Amino acid sequence: MEIKFIGFVGKPIEKLRGPFEDLMSKLAQGLELDSLKYIIISEDFKTELFKFQKSKGLREGCTENEVGVAGGKVVAYIEAGELEHIIFLHPNVFGLLFSNESNDVLNGIQIMRHELCHVHDDYLKSKVLSFDFITNQEKDFEWALKLHADSIWSEFIANKLSKITVEIEGTKISTPTLVSFTQDIPLFIDSIFKMKADTKNYIDAYRTHRDITRLYLEIQKCSTFFFTMAGRIYGLLSLYEEPLEILDEGIKKTYAFEIWKPLCQSLDALNSRYPNWSGVQEFDELSQVVLKTWNILGIYPRVTESGLYIDVPYNGK
Repeated sequence: MEIKFIGFVGKPIEKLRGPFEDLMSKLAQGLELDSLKYIIISEDFKTELFKFQKSKGLREGCTENEVGVAGGKVVAYIEAGELEHIIFLHPNVFGLLFSNESNDVLNGIQIMRHELCHVHDDYLKSKVLSFDFITNQEKDFEWALKLHADSIWSEFIANKLSKITVEIEGTKISTPTLVSFTQDIPLFIDSIFKMKADTKNYIDAYRTHRDITRLYLEIQKCSTFFFTMAGRIYGLLSLYEEPLEILDEGIKKTYAFEIWKPLCQSLDALNSRYPNWSGVQEFDELSQVVLKTWNILGIYPRVTESGLYIDVPYNGK
């Protein structure tokens, strides 16, 4: 693993290379990171990330929503027939790691460990799943469902594996914290309501423009944050059970209550067999949770002899 700094002209960032490398070796505890070739800290995070994704023929993008831009992005790609990874780290997150504020350092460590856990998970999955799946190459409808299921799983396992205690300058720091968990719960509950509102707006607009492909892409996009947050929350819940009552009370007041239990059960089943999976069919059960979510929102995709058919009934059923 090599550290690369891009940009930062006239800024003394190079002096932090040694301390950063030392911290990465501590955060790598218990993880399989042979496929990680670089960690890139670019002054222009998105530009450098998108340029690399384009060079590898990958879909350009990163998490970007009402919360903000991603603090880090793991990019999986194939080089000479082998799976490789690069982590692009936002300069603001890099700055947190060397802040004088302990909470900043804690947040930075939590983000960095989370990204390393994504690399670890990808590497283990590559032993049983195709490179096309690992690098998110879309194919047909069933494949798309499984990719969404994997996005839930990936966030779940990255948080579940992220628990670690490291010593920095004589101080022991443990992550993730209970505070970070309770702060994520309102975001998750908000994502439930936002997904419902956005879907209604997209369906209303569809009644006019009648472009079903556009609607299908919009629904996938607007549900992604909910799926991501669901995986993240349940991954943390596996470490800290105290806020369970708070979470349950919040979900019970929403339409997502009937999704939450089967989603958690599917993740538990996957985790019980991990990493000794048999193939992409491992995601079948969780894929049905994804489909059920869309159904509840009023979108009913299915595969027919003629191809993908999407029903959008006026009554939502």
